[in-house]
Amino acid sequence: MHTITKKFVYVDKTLETNPRIFYVGKGSKRRVDQLKRNKKHSAISKRFGIQRIVVFETHDENEANKKEIDLIKEYKTLAKGYHVSDEDFGCNFTKGGEGLSGISEVEKVRRSDRMKSRWSNQKEREKLVKIQNSENTKNKKSEAMKSWISTEAGKEHMLRSLELARNSVTHEARVEGQNRSETKKLKSDLMKKHCSDPEVKMKKSEDAKKNWSSQEYREKQKKSRDGWKPSEEMKEKIRKKLLGHFVSEETKEKMRKKRLEFIEKKKKEKLDQKEEIEKCRQAKLGSKNPAYGKPQSEEAKRKNAESNKIRALERAERKRREREEALNGIVNEPSQTD
Repeated sequence: MHTITKKFVYVDKTLETNPRIFYVGKGSKRRVDQLKRNKKHSAISKRFGIQRIVVFETHDENEANKKEIDLIKEYKTLAKGYHVSDEDFGCNFTKGGEGLSGISEVEKVRRSDRMKSRWSNQKEREKLVKIQNSENTKNKKSEAMKSWISTEAGKEHMLRSLELARNSVTHEARVEGQNRSETKKLKSDLMKKHCSDPEVKMKKSEDAKKNWSSQEYREKQKKSRDGWKPSEEMKEKIRKKLLGHFVSEETKEKMRKKRLEFIEKKKKEKLDQKEEIEKCRQAKLGSKNPAYGKPQSEEAKRKNAESNKIRALERAERKRREREEALNGIVNEPSQTD
């Protein structure tokens, strides 16, 4: 359940004999406890002292926004520049309410120039891209968006955007545009051009090999195909697609090597398994066996017979799976065609 955070509107005063209000703020309790705001705010605080007073509390975001805007107008704390003077003593660089939406022209120019300078520098650009793509930044954006959408202003904006989207281009028109022969041909040409790139081919081949080397992926593919049969229409499409298609000798040789490697691997696994079983058997022969020289009860004999039967069934199931894996390795092993 979404809990609504309590909002506080506060003012910052100097500690002079005749205190002057130089900043109006809004936020949560944590925001109120943080005294630092901007360089101008810090300069005034250091020179004249600071006293923070909460003047309004509410659970309604819109009420808090309205109060902040009114107080900034009333106390004239909207900054004109960055230098402290009697004529320009305010430290609010926005008009309040929605934060950056009420930003002053001076602050807009300053921030724009600063960001242009950073994006034009290669090192700074890399830093900004890294920050934007970090999980922390994504989470912050997500939380901020969720919080904003829960407000009345956010809801109105979303409804207005949806209305504009519905009125501009309908869903049917978009679908019709996507199904045009010209659009399909353009998409097909772009995809062919993309897939013909040697780097893309190599990456796809490596990804496929990596996927098929995973037992979990093989099992998933096997399950997805269980009980599935291609329709006659699909069979005809596949037949026409493969008509006149020949596999090169190079690809055949690759497939043959892959098949032999797979068979050798399975043989090695079987030999290792047999050696392990033989070691266990030898370890339990004669006096090394804990049950050596002890007569077995009827209950123990019955349990042994049941366990032997279960092991026989498991061996039969394991062999069946190995045969299926061998067949899948031969039939479904991906290959890079010319």
